Amino acid sequence: SAECSALVAACARALAQKVGAEAARFVTAGAAGVQAAFAHAFDAVASGSRRSVTAPVTAAAELRGVRLVHVVPGGQASGWVCGRDFALAGSPARASLSSEERLRLDGEIFARLGDIYITFGGGPATARQATIAASGGACILPVARTGGASSGMFGFPAGARDTCAALAGEELLRPLGGAGGAEGGSSVEEAAEAVASAVLRLLDARRAALQKQQTAMARWQAVRTNLRALCKMTAAGRRGGSGGGHFSAVQAVGPEEAAWEEEKEFEALMATWRPRARGSVASASRAGGGDRQP
Repeated sequence: SAECSALVAACARALAQKVGAEAARFVTAGAAGVQAAFAHAFDAVASGSRRSVTAPVTAAAELRGVRLVHVVPGGQASGWVCGRDFALAGSPARASLSSEERLRLDGEIFARLGDIYITFGGGPATARQATIAASGGACILPVARTGGASSGMFGFPAGARDTCAALAGEELLRPLGGAGGAEGGSSVEEAAEAVASAVLRLLDARRAALQKQQTAMARWQAVRTNLRALCKMTAAGRRGGSGGGHFSAVQAVGPEEAAWEEEKEFEALMATWRPRARGSVASASRAGGGDRQP
């Protein structure tokens, strides 16, 4: 629809203006429709000039400083003058797939790349990719007022919007629409500002989560070192040779098997102490909804 096209472009411009290059990289799958509209509107603000089409790159180091990236299968290109194409390595297994199977595989790969996915409209493929992304810990920001999968259809993950609301604030997300796509009369510009503000808050939440995780891992490593030393001391006493009548595991099963059993005991113990990784929230915002034509 015309409103969806206008909203995609407005969101792209707001994100290009508000989210700095040091905070996030924006990624599409190089698809026509929503992703093309997003990319061209974003680039009009981020670069301010048109460039010639360049060949896809295959090394991540070549993307340093690039704010807009299009991940495409090897041997293909978006053909856009905005952003930079990054070509995935091909494989004999992929070449043997049908075109439908390749599209599905490419969508699943794309769904595992990002930390934030912004969806506009969409059909079953968008809902499937959102489900995969959410299961991997990504945050899904659906613009529900655009309808389709983003409004909850086709099995779109039901808790996606609630997760964003918990991190960014329900009031902030109201212009994007709720279940069924109702947006409460907010303008396109208000919705675009809400998307950009939500992404900034999600980025802050991610940084806080990563800091907590790093602190927990540092503490765990210290505990691991101390427990390993304690286990070795305990094992030395438990296996302590022929004097004093102690049972000797080394004598019973041999030194190699005794050492292996000790290591297994230690790893089993540490598995119960290791801090669980928090679902990462956002390091790069993604423009999704590739199967919805604006």
